[in-house]
Amino acid sequence: MTLRAPGHSFGGEWRGGAPAPPLDSGTVHLWAADFGAHAWPIERLRGVLSGEERERAARFLASAPADRYVVARGLLRHLLARYVATAPDELEIGQGPFGKPVLRSRSAGIRFNLSHSEGLFVCAIARDVEVGVDLERVDSGSDVIETAPVILSASERCWFDRLAPADRVLALYRVWTRKEAFLKAAGVGLTIAPDTFSVVSALGSDLPTVALDGRAWALHSFEPAEHHAGAIACAGPVRVAVARTLTPERIE
Repeated sequence: MTLRAPGHSFGGEWRGGAPAPPLDSGTVHLWAADFGAHAWPIERLRGVLSGEERERAARFLASAPADRYVVARGLLRHLLARYVATAPDELEIGQGPFGKPVLRSRSAGIRFNLSHSEGLFVCAIARDVEVGVDLERVDSGSDVIETAPVILSASERCWFDRLAPADRVLALYRVWTRKEAFLKAAGVGLTIAPDTFSVVSALGSDLPTVALDGRAWALHSFEPAEHHAGAIACAGPVRVAVARTLTPERIE
């Protein structure tokens, strides 16, 4: 799987037992995994989950989404454990007021966010700055166009309405992933309506930042795989320093 991020290609692989690369403040490490490309050690990953996470996995009615949840949470724990030098099952992962996941202990300043859509998983990790990431599968046959009025700001709608019909679905996913990444990074949920701020100009160019309460949030779009759209948001200037794929080898 080859993925593309701002200025980086997801060509290198990271095996679960290897140390995490150095992470400086003001940079973001972006990780990706393809659930369908490997035989993931489901039970081994389940073993590092908290009791609450295992209970949630058990509530899925079908095995496929349950397994994807276990892999996503297990990979998250293995990743974070490498950054804070502790065992994956010893991490205490909680939630903010609007559901944003946070490290409750042994955080070492680490901030993170994750997203998964069908068979793909992405995780963004930063130090001392809030970060958000969103990943969506682009479904050209869906009714996503009908959501445009509640997603697009007035200026974005001027640009959107001038697009050829064939270009509108991908454009809307581009806008939505940037807005969702920002809302996740800020930890505000949907208390801010998506149509009240812009991430794309009236001419269709990506706006580099969004302002909230006098604070600038940097935005970057990325293409995680064919037929997928993704975006990262981070408080302050952001640089994607590492972008790698995850493999199941040496997950301990």
